Amino acid sequence: MSFWKVQNKEETAELQLYGEISNSDSSWWDGAQYITPQKFLDDIAPLREKEQITIKLNSGGGDLFVGLQIATILKSISAKKVCIIEGIAASAAVLIACACDTVKLYSNSLLMVHKPKATFFSTGEDSDFDKVSNMLKICKDSCIDFYRKKTGKSYEEMAEVIDKETWFLGQEAVDFGFCDEVIEENLSMEITNSHFLIVNSIAHNLTSCKNFENLKQKINARKEGKSNMTIETLKKEYPDLYNQVLLQERNRLKELDEFDGLIDTEMLHKAKYLAEMSAKDLCFEAMKQGKITGVNHWNNLQDDRKNSGVHNVMGMQEKVGNQKQEHINYFAKVLNQKRGAKS
Repeated sequence: MSFWKVQNKEETAELQLYGEISNSDSSWWDGAQYITPQKFLDDIAPLREKEQITIKLNSGGGDLFVGLQIATILKSISAKKVCIIEGIAASAAVLIACACDTVKLYSNSLLMVHKPKATFFSTGEDSDFDKVSNMLKICKDSCIDFYRKKTGKSYEEMAEVIDKETWFLGQEAVDFGFCDEVIEENLSMEITNSHFLIVNSIAHNLTSCKNFENLKQKINARKEGKSNMTIETLKKEYPDLYNQVLLQERNRLKELDEFDGLIDTEMLHKAKYLAEMSAKDLCFEAMKQGKITGVNHWNNLQDDRKNSGVHNVMGMQEKVGNQKQEHINYFAKVLNQKRGAKS
């Protein structure tokens, strides 16, 4: 299946946006599909004079700022814009949908909104975290502004569903105002026990989904009690998707392995096999809980130096400072390697 496709007809055009919204394309690394601003700009340029542009969307979201950028570009185009949610429109992907004049979705398509999140790749003072907190509040207000123009809801109503991480299934999205019409047809949808949701032959990793269990119950109730797809069934009936899921899981574990020795062992094990966290989420959680081994080691060295009575010896101070810097540099190197692999 082609994940990025443009059909340019005489008066109308069709643009298929499948995959994660990202500032850069790292599909060579993890085998996933990406919606990038450059791809979008290149493909939308010859379509600006069309009477109608149909956007087929199937995305679990991604980079908020890229989503806002694409949505703003769509708003600037005079053509009638029709969005069809062919699976999921979650997080930043909802901005793209809300930038369109008409939004349709299949009866079992999903739409999700949540609070913007940030991942930290360095240490900081309280004022630094205040700045990040303020930035997230501004981002949340920007999203609410986009959503309100589409739904007609009040600020308080929109803030409530965002704060709860709310999933809308089919008609629910129309009832709330995000969508205008339900296509009375079901898409192929399966949810696996390893936090993957496969919609319309696209695998979405929902590891970071806060309300995964509620979503799982909603989908299963929709399927009238059908059991979840097993790994063996997935391998047999959808071999391409099985390989895609397998590759993503291998790369997740590979990225987590890079933090061996830097992050608390018990926490790393939980991230790999119990919580099924990404390296990015683990990093953030470890920083919040102070379980980065390098930082703890530095604190222990500081305590030892004070207790030894040699705190006035410059040579010792320089050595300990160098050791601290080595830990910071190494930790930053691992983070930068991961960050370069996937934005």
